[in-house]
Amino acid sequence: MSYYQNLQGKLFGTLRVIEEVEVRYSHVYWKCKCEVCGFEKTVSGSALNSGAGAGCNECINEERWSIKKPQRLELCVDYMSGMKIDDIREKYKINKKNKALIYRVLKAHGLKADRRNLNK
Repeated sequence: MSYYQNLQGKLFGTLRVIEEVEVRYSHVYWKCKCEVCGFEKTVSGSALNSGAGAGCNECINEERWSIKKPQRLELCVDYMSGMKIDDIREKYKINKKNKALIYRVLKAHGLKADRRNLNK
C-alpha cells in the first residue's frame, strides 16, 4: 500500500520537483526541472524515490557525446560544406579510434555519411 508523499521543492539528482501533475493508477507524477540545463520532464514519485528517474535525459545524452551540442551542429555544417573527415577530426579534436562519433553526429542530425569515408 502506497502513501502520499509531498515531494514539491525537493532535489533528486539534478532534478528539482516543481509541482504535482497527476495521479495515475495510484502513482503520483511530478513535474521536474533540471538544475543544470533547465529541461523539464514528468516523473513518478516512486521513480524519483528509487533514483531511477532522478537523472535528466538531456544532460545524460549530452555526457554521452564527447563534443557538445553547438559543436555537433557546427560539425554538420562543416561536413555539408565539403570539409574532409580528417579535417573535421582535427578541428574538433576527435580521436581516430572514435571513428563512429562523426557518423553518429551526422546521423543524429539526419545526414547520411558514407562509412568508408569515415574510416580514412
